[in-house]
Amino acid sequence: MSKLQPLNALPSLLAGKKIVHAHGCFDLVHPGHIEHFRQAKAMGDVLVVTITADKFVNKGPGRPVFTQEQRASHLASLEMVDYVAIVDAPTALPAIEIIKPAVYVKGPDYLGKTTPNFIAECDAVREYGGEIRWTSGFSSSSSVLINTLLPRPPEIQGAIQNIKDKYGAEGVLSWLDKAKDLTALVIGEAITDEYVFVIPEGKSSKESLVCFREIGREKWRGGANIVASHIGQLCHVETKENNPITKTRFLLEPFKTKLFHYVDSEKVTPLSSEIVYRGDMVAVADFGHGAISKEFVLQVSSWPVFVALTVQSNSLNYGFNLLKKWPKADYVVCDAEELRLNYGDKETPLIALAQKERERFGAKLLAVTQGHKGCMVVSSNGGILETIIFPALAEKVVDTMGAGDAFLGITAPLACAGAPADVIAFVGSVASAIEVGMVGNMPVESSVLRKWIGGILK
Repeated sequence: MSKLQPLNALPSLLAGKKIVHAHGCFDLVHPGHIEHFRQAKAMGDVLVVTITADKFVNKGPGRPVFTQEQRASHLASLEMVDYVAIVDAPTALPAIEIIKPAVYVKGPDYLGKTTPNFIAECDAVREYGGEIRWTSGFSSSSSVLINTLLPRPPEIQGAIQNIKDKYGAEGVLSWLDKAKDLTALVIGEAITDEYVFVIPEGKSSKESLVCFREIGREKWRGGANIVASHIGQLCHVETKENNPITKTRFLLEPFKTKLFHYVDSEKVTPLSSEIVYRGDMVAVADFGHGAISKEFVLQVSSWPVFVALTVQSNSLNYGFNLLKKWPKADYVVCDAEELRLNYGDKETPLIALAQKERERFGAKLLAVTQGHKGCMVVSSNGGILETIIFPALAEKVVDTMGAGDAFLGITAPLACAGAPADVIAFVGSVASAIEVGMVGNMPVESSVLRKWIGGILK
């Protein structure tokens, strides 16, 4: 009988046995894992090892290195492992509920861990009458070995190593912790992003038209709302709502190739000039659809709060919604094309334009996103000019929509908390890489962000 089994098949195979359960990613099996499994098997009659499905492995770009089928096969080849199953969930909870192990075993690196997922797993084991036990011996890490043995391209490896040497994962994550108590207001255009998934049916018999059949559709919060969703992962946030416009995109299955899109309206309700805010930060998502008047720009610019700003170009306002409409901000995020449009300048080096615009704003930081080329963050700290160039971290691009919103939303609280330019560049690149790995405009969850940071910097 095969050691590889679906979860639901395990109860009948395990009846009457003292079950020991180990769970993890196990992307690269190393001597520490072997000793872990050897000790675990001695704790009961059968050892069941479950692994996290590929889509829930949040350890950074390119992870897992081995597919869930490959990882399961590697584990099944070990003599001390009796059964292996794949868990289609981010935690071991579904497996615990089905297996109801007598012993749930973790390695020594889990001693003292208080992460919510691990606590929930332990509570579930005890609820079913099981106990939590730890193996001893040396502890290693698949992430450390993978980062060492399978290095990324030199420019990416070097940039990551600089962050690792200077701050380490704990140092970077400390800026996320510092942002927790901040309060933020997000203003700007509310947008609903809709995807219509279609397949071709053939050419019309009477016209030169390709016909498509809809097979599904999904909607996501966009514009100022998705920026608020990102920011809300790190700190307290509120929004000033206005009527959203809907941007509908048609995607060809199975590869989700974008065919075309349309917008139901060009304008949204202007934000009231009576809005007053006295929190820590205001994040402005100016998409140029009419929510923000010239008077409102001047009003926000006069507020004694930290202002994070993006002024975006899109198909409805290309070349007309420019950064220069805003006189001041503390933190600005734009893409390279928006910066060049702002100056009507295709030739001047981007670094020079970025420093010039940062100085005009009087901003502490200005970030320029450049898609697959990465990002640039310019700053002035005590009169000392600094430019950080950070490469793109994404190795798998599913959908580029929302990468800039993720960069702004995740880094704005850090900028308000005083994070340096290189931390902003790194965390923004991580957030963008997570975002482009998902279909649609989805918020970058804090737990996923933290796992990526920890995995990359191990």
